[in-house]
Amino acid sequence: MGVGLAQGILAWALLKASKANSGAAYELAIRHPIVFAVMAMLTAFIPVIVVAEAGRMRGRRLLFYIATAAAVLAALAAYDIWRDPMQVHWNSDSVRVWPSPTLLLCAALGLFIANQLLEHRERGYALYAHYQSHFDDSWMRGIQFALSLAFGLLVLGIFQLGAALFDLIGIKSLHHLVKQTWFNLPMLAVSFAAAFHATDVRPALITGARNLGLMLLAWLLPLIVVLGSGFLATLCVTGLTPLWETRYAAKLLLCSAAVTIFLLNAAYKDGDVMNAPAAPVRWAGRAAGPMMLAFALLAAYAVALRVGQHGWTPDRAWAAVVAIMALVYGLGYTWATLTRARWLKRLEQINVTACFILFGMLLLMLTPVADPARLSVNSQVARLQSGVIKPADFDYGFLRFNAGRYGIEALALLAGDPDEELAALAQEAQALMNKEDAHNAIWNASRKRALTRATLYPQGVALPEDFVQTVQKKTFLSSFGAACLTQDSECEIYALLRGPFDAPALIVYSASQSPSQAVVFGRNASGAWQQVGLLKNMDLPGVVEMLRQGKASQVRPPYNDLMAGKTRLKFKLDGGYGMDPEMPPSKLNPSLDEMGHEALK
Repeated sequence: MGVGLAQGILAWALLKASKANSGAAYELAIRHPIVFAVMAMLTAFIPVIVVAEAGRMRGRRLLFYIATAAAVLAALAAYDIWRDPMQVHWNSDSVRVWPSPTLLLCAALGLFIANQLLEHRERGYALYAHYQSHFDDSWMRGIQFALSLAFGLLVLGIFQLGAALFDLIGIKSLHHLVKQTWFNLPMLAVSFAAAFHATDVRPALITGARNLGLMLLAWLLPLIVVLGSGFLATLCVTGLTPLWETRYAAKLLLCSAAVTIFLLNAAYKDGDVMNAPAAPVRWAGRAAGPMMLAFALLAAYAVALRVGQHGWTPDRAWAAVVAIMALVYGLGYTWATLTRARWLKRLEQINVTACFILFGMLLLMLTPVADPARLSVNSQVARLQSGVIKPADFDYGFLRFNAGRYGIEALALLAGDPDEELAALAQEAQALMNKEDAHNAIWNASRKRALTRATLYPQGVALPEDFVQTVQKKTFLSSFGAACLTQDSECEIYALLRGPFDAPALIVYSASQSPSQAVVFGRNASGAWQQVGLLKNMDLPGVVEMLRQGKASQVRPPYNDLMAGKTRLKFKLDGGYGMDPEMPPSKLNPSLDEMGHEALK
């Protein structure tokens, strides 16, 4: 509890120093952000190591462990600030003093792995021996941490409740106390340490709750195996095209693989044959490995396709790491199912080996060796210089604001490029002050390419000039259904003399982006174009061909739907996007005589 109190006080001091109104402390933090970030990293993790391992490790080994962990954490924090020294906001930026969330998450995961492997060695076991010890320690530590954190938050919640009670009788002092960070942070840290100690000396309580929870989780394994196998079987019929069109297939596949890994380990437990699960769970366990391998292969292929099309980005680099780990587990668990010996016995070797692989990959990604920002900058600049991306289409804002030091340095080199167009665009990006400026620059550039790949039907009809000007100047809030209004995407536009409200209309449809609906535009009472609604059922057979021929008629009353052949296109009034749903159609649109067909020509 003393260690927890010290941690809480240090955390409060660092938080206070990071605020602009703290005077000299803030100036010191801004002048030495690397020192501040190192202190923050050590404050976050070293006390937790002490609380967890004091009394479990011999003194000399514990000191060596703490010193090594502190050195590694300090080096990672220093590099994290060096590579990305600015905290970029929407309309401003400032010096960054806190470690990035990515570093904190990866450091916590890496320390958990290292901690459990060291504890195993401290017991005198070889790393691949006594898997039961690996299982007991890792699950106990995970549950301890979750319970201790929940206990600390509950303590703060009780104080909040007590303050509210005293408020009822006019005593405000406790309410003032619980609002202070100098009280909350030390109290949270002390409560966490106390709960961690209490659960450490009574492990039997955790073991009982853990076994009950694992038993329930094990029965979810057959469910996800049935659903996942059914998905893979259906995929053989539908093909991969619907999967890629979602644009988030890799994320969902990797999440499914991760959940399967978790549930399979919950079913396997410590591998004791006396605690083997029921037959349905064992059968599902043997099918889980090949299913995970299929998910991992599909996800890796999706990431590879995206990288091949658009190059590396930090998100794709981390997705590749997750895909590699999914392949490791998928291959390993598939290998485990091939033996007819004790159920999935090889799973124990795979889990320990995967820990080393993951630990090594985290170190590589958090250092210059495989820094996602460095890899992404090199990839995107190489695509630009090779001509894959035209200078006008390149995302200079990524180099300016989202790639840290590596992006700034690459942008400076591009600003001196012999290509005058490229150098001018890079210099414009260097002059941008914040993300808002970059967003506006990208938006304006994309607006110039709007409607460049739109095809107008019926043939021979041209877009009204004022509609084109409106698209290039105005943001249509529902343009997610018609990307050609904001960028150079493909779409079709159908000009109708009699659309909804018995007035001329333009229907913008992108089958690849929103196959079931189209966006409808019409003129308001002042004659300006605006989005008036959506048409449903666009993906039904024959609808597009009828609209291309201009063969659509209005169905009223009581609706403003359209008939395309024998299909009724449901019209949804778009009152939330600049149109008054209570305004009668006669006032919303001018008459046919005012607009006429010439406007659409």
